[in-house]
Amino acid sequence: MIRILCRRSDGSLERGDRSDSKTLEFSSEDKIWVDLMQPTEAEQQILTRVFHFHPLAVEDALIDVLHPKIDEYPDYLYIVVHSVNYQESGQCFVTSEVDIFIGRNFLVTLHEEQKRSVDYAYQRICEEPRLLENPDRLLHAILDRMVDNFFPELEKLDERIDRIESATVQKPDRKLLNDIFQLKRDVSHLKRIVSPQREVFNRLSRDECPFISPATRLYFRDIYDNLFRMTDIADSYRDLLTGILDAYLSSVSNNLNEVMKVLTILTTVFLPFTAVSGILGMNFEHIPAAASKWGFFGAIGLMFVLSFVMLYWFRKRKWF
Repeated sequence: MIRILCRRSDGSLERGDRSDSKTLEFSSEDKIWVDLMQPTEAEQQILTRVFHFHPLAVEDALIDVLHPKIDEYPDYLYIVVHSVNYQESGQCFVTSEVDIFIGRNFLVTLHEEQKRSVDYAYQRICEEPRLLENPDRLLHAILDRMVDNFFPELEKLDERIDRIESATVQKPDRKLLNDIFQLKRDVSHLKRIVSPQREVFNRLSRDECPFISPATRLYFRDIYDNLFRMTDIADSYRDLLTGILDAYLSSVSNNLNEVMKVLTILTTVFLPFTAVSGILGMNFEHIPAAASKWGFFGAIGLMFVLSFVMLYWFRKRKWF
């Protein structure tokens, strides 16, 4: 799918949704934004036929790049950033790539999935065409919205940590251990995305970055600060999960000790049964009370008396 917005030099706004649209015919005084989502081969040709991007940049744009980056070319910047979203079905974080080309009078975005930040910027320009006057401000609007969308995902992560923290105290089990490790993987994955992305925004906020006006650089500095804060939050989550994992292991160990204590007590309590029955079961001709009709009941009674005496002693020593 392709969406084209072009603000002509006379202030009018044109829209297009085809790779052969006349909207793609723009002058140096016009400002144009081309958004490509899951582009077809014909739509991919726009990158080389219309904008004449470098083959290496086009190749990177059409494949998944695992890390955020910014490459500088003579007439444009090529930027790779990642958005994040929490997938309820898989109970995990998923990231998706957004490739961006920005020049003096154009902006090209390419992505495989629908992006809330891109849709938001597109809707704003349709309502206020003057926002397309400065491609760098449009770039900031998209990236700022994308980074802002990180915070609701962090809140979901925080809620999952709270639930696991409560379950660790109440009912630790094998599933809980899997959830803890899944959370640790999510936090590590989030940090692997946020940390390199900070460097991209740090470069966009510096003076030597072309195609970004001095006034817009300040806004990119604000995004950089937000990403820095996210990194600190991710570090705190990682430390918290490490503490939760230690608490889980301690809880499991305590439960195991309780089980072993109960089993040990039961074994000790039944020890008189074994001792008395073993003594009275010896194959000697003369055994005291062997001929008595109350001998058997006396032996059983002795077993129970000894067991209760031992239980009383254990209780007095506060062993259980």
